[in-house]
Amino acid sequence: MSPVISHHFIKMLADEGLLHLNFTQNIDGLDVEAGVDPKYMVEAHGNYRSAHCVKCEKEADIKEYLKHVDEQIIYKCECSGFVKPDIIFFGEAMPASFFQAIDEIDKADLVIVMGTSLKVLPFASLVTMVPNHVPIVYVNRENSKIYRDNFLFMEGNIDDQVHELIKDLGWEKKLENFKKVDA
Repeated sequence: MSPVISHHFIKMLADEGLLHLNFTQNIDGLDVEAGVDPKYMVEAHGNYRSAHCVKCEKEADIKEYLKHVDEQIIYKCECSGFVKPDIIFFGEAMPASFFQAIDEIDKADLVIVMGTSLKVLPFASLVTMVPNHVPIVYVNRENSKIYRDNFLFMEGNIDDQVHELIKDLGWEKKLENFKKVDA
């Protein structure tokens, strides 16, 4: 997989000094691959860029982990603990960084929500934490029926809608800086 226009849009926002935080449920790291500085990222379900031992917490090489997966061999640390990617599996606690970042929501001037049905907690509750005076732009195939002032729903393919936002902002030339990828 490669970053698509929506990932590049997040990078553009960062480059313009307009990105405060990017909350994501995705573990694919495509935002970072598109060039978004990890300091802006709140990766609620972790990421697939690194791995650690579950016993001693020693960092492990993610390439070595993936090699073990390909060979269907359990990867163990020197301490005999299992090595796993730094993703949050079902039933595991969300990272503390996610809950710490929630306090930053009320500092937003604008919130853009893309590509989520907003049906799964805790992400579903994040939009309810946005102060009423802060506009929300929601880009998704279907509306999750958010009712509030200062709300714009952009229905349809996310990359198509984001491309329209980029055109409206006059940033289309900036797309030339990014490699062409299939959406």
